[in-house]
Amino acid sequence: MRNLKRSGYFLGSLAALSVSCLLAPAAHALVITVPNGSFDVDTVPYTGGAPSEGNGYSGAAITDWTKAGGVFDGLYAKTYLATLPFTNVDGANAAFITVTNTSGLGTLTSSNLGAAQANTFYTVTVATGNNGNIAGTYTFSLVEVGNATPIATITGDGSLLSTSAFGDISFSGTTAAIVGGGQLQIVLGQTFDPSTNATDGLGNFGIAPNFYIQQQSFDNVRLTSLVPEPASLGLLGLGAIAMLRRRRA
Repeated sequence: MRNLKRSGYFLGSLAALSVSCLLAPAAHALVITVPNGSFDVDTVPYTGGAPSEGNGYSGAAITDWTKAGGVFDGLYAKTYLATLPFTNVDGANAAFITVTNTSGLGTLTSSNLGAAQANTFYTVTVATGNNGNIAGTYTFSLVEVGNATPIATITGDGSLLSTSAFGDISFSGTTAAIVGGGQLQIVLGQTFDPSTNATDGLGNFGIAPNFYIQQQSFDNVRLTSLVPEPASLGLLGLGAIAMLRRRRA
């Protein structure tokens, strides 16, 4: 009888905990601002005709982003991309990374996005495309500064991207096994892929015929975090307390 009674208490407690879980609101996504995530802070004019530095594109520094590697990284003006035609640009500009068969990884790294939080599910979304030059292998990552293991990363074949419009690529990861505290950063990267049909060196680069380039463009970089609602945690806590009290009784 006593065992049956305890079993009843346990089942009742389990039911209380289950009801708590069912009544608890679902976790919600918080939008984390990515400074200059649409690459529109800097001005890139385009007055028509063949593009050139300062007219349709710019290789100057990009506000809130750090360029590294590659051979030529910068911004395209939306008005120039529209002549290709390449559409679906968010705002006035899009960023690009250019790599070659003789260069290494080219990256654009965001500014600090706030401290990484433990036990948090993060999702990065990047609008990306291939606006004329065959793209190489892309690698996008969400990193915690000071931690060698990315929170989330994705790698893909840039040559399969649309050549007429940007499309979203999303990837996610959790900090459950990572101690929070380091600053978050988003890293957009591209490496040369010799297996794709590389294009011959463009004339305005002034480099010999055995030089090949690959380029990929980016826009509208977004970051969200998924955290439990405070009410959810409270209800789950009440359910757990109820179970402990019943078991002690």
